[in-house]
Amino acid sequence: YNINILLAALLICCCYSCEDDYLQELNPNGISTDIFWSNLDETESSLTGVYSAMLNTYVHNIGAEATRSDMAFPRSRINPTGFNVPYYFKTFNNGDRKVRQKWEACYQVIFRANQTIEGLQRLQDQSSDPRWIVQMAQARFFRGLNHFYLHTNFNNGEIIIRDKVPVSNEDFNKGVSSYQEVINFFRADLMYAYENLPTQYESSPENVGRATAGAAATILGTSHLYEEEYSEAMTYLN
Repeated sequence: YNINILLAALLICCCYSCEDDYLQELNPNGISTDIFWSNLDETESSLTGVYSAMLNTYVHNIGAEATRSDMAFPRSRINPTGFNVPYYFKTFNNGDRKVRQKWEACYQVIFRANQTIEGLQRLQDQSSDPRWIVQMAQARFFRGLNHFYLHTNFNNGEIIIRDKVPVSNEDFNKGVSSYQEVINFFRADLMYAYENLPTQYESSPENVGRATAGAAATILGTSHLYEEEYSEAMTYLN
């Protein structure tokens, strides 16, 4: 009986030791942030994820936004029906599903852009490579673009600036920034994109639809137009 108890105790100790060792081992087949973004092919894959996030229809929320801005109207103005009626009559609030989905969609793009930016920053020794520069410019364009979208749609322009991938509770629970701080932030991103993106890419299927210097200039010009800074707006829009 004593021998059986001793053997059982030894077995439990051995099992605990093995499990403890196992839990400290990294999965060699897993992809983690520690081993990903080790070359420009992997950062290119991450950048593709940014473009993919832009396919979320709530980034632009065209139906609701067109109705809200009077570019569209309900089929019947006498007895209007449909999901966009609150936008036409301006009776929606921040609890509306489409408002929430636009907020989430824009920050999803920003999150993925920040992942790509941080991945490229790990490859700082390649920062003189034209491919590195164009990837960084595209990622910063989309980060700036979506901060611009959020700035012009929410909280009188005072929104959360996401300049890195959140890790700690403090990062996740970050407060909003001032109106001018947000403008300065997204304009810096858009200016980097404007100065480093090509006006056009080599003709190939993988380059169709990529962000260009002209796209960055358009958003920069529009941001100045919204601030009634007409001379600056004309410079970029021209």
